[in-house]
Formats: sequence, structure tokens, C-alpha cells
Amino acid sequence: MSGGAYDYVCHKIDDITIKHADSRRILFQALLKLVAKAMHDIEWVDSGDYSDGDEYEAIDACFAPELAFAYREAYEEQLKLKNLMNKFKKKPVVITAHQWFKNGDHPNDQSEMIFTDGFLSEGKVVRYFRDPNIDGKQKCKYCDDIMHNHGWIDTMEGGHIVCHSDWVITGVRGEMYPCKNSIFLETYERI
Repeated sequence: MSGGAYDYVCHKIDDITIKHADSRRILFQALLKLVAKAMHDIEWVDSGDYSDGDEYEAIDACFAPELAFAYREAYEEQLKLKNLMNKFKKKPVVITAHQWFKNGDHPNDQSEMIFTDGFLSEGKVVRYFRDPNIDGKQKCKYCDDIMHNHGWIDTMEGGHIVCHSDWVITGVRGEMYPCKNSIFLETYERI
């Protein structure tokens, strides 16, 4: 406890003895003791000995039951409003998207046939996935297909794997990134 101003006053109030005690003075002394308890708890919260909110019960006890109830109701409404203010709805934006199944699917890939056996050059948007630390026969943690059948797209965050049936989205700033088919279908609709 910090021994601050509230604490000093609460102990002084606690020490009061009422002379000529009648019912009103006894009731008033009881109210002062409730106020002293509330001041004590506020001091302890402010000094870090109690947690925020630990003083509310003692403060509420100082009010007539009707006032305490009205205050609690108002406080709960204030919390509801505060929680509403922290909710956001995504702005409607128009994006372009192309579903990717294999190298060359994206219209801006500009893949070309290199050999007569049907080999396509690497796409300019979605490249072949390759990583010296990952075997091309290893299964993907997202779709369970082997990594050799995946693409790779450079993104603002560094890059992402593109799985079979992912959508490649072009965002509002021209950035491109993959999106899983299930998420895409829940989030976007054709216009």
C-alpha cells in the first residue's frame, strides 16, 4: 500500500466515533465507513496492490441500492458500446483473381513452349516452386500434394506457396498473393 491521501483519509474516517448517537448519525457513520473502505480500495488499486476493478464493489456499496443498480447498468451499457466500437467491417473492394492449377495458368505468366515435348517456361507471376531445403516429392502441409506440383509467388511479405486450385489475387495496390479456394469462396463473389 502506498499510504497516499485516500489511505490517510480512510483511516481518519474509520477512527471517528459519533457522540450523541441517534439513528441518523449511526446510519451516517455507517455510510462514512463504506466511503472509507471505498477510498482504501481505490488507493490500493492506484498503488498497484489491487487489480483494476477491485474497488468497484466497495464504491457500489456507498450508493443506495437503486443508484448502485443504475450505475452498474450504465457501466455495462458503456462496456457494450466500447466493444461495438472495436468491431470493423471490411470495406468492399474490387479485386481481380485467377484460379491457378498449373504453371502458365495466370494470364500474366507469359509462359512459352520451350521444347517440342511440351515444357512451359516458368511463369512471370507464379513461378515453379523450388527450395534447396525441400524435396520436390515432399507433401505440402496445406493440400497434401507433392511440392513439385506447386507454384511460388513473390509477395510483399517475401513469398508464398501456391497450391493447386488457389486463387491468385491482385489487390488494390497491384500486389499479388494467393488465397485458398475455400477462403476465397467465403470472402468474394463474382461481379
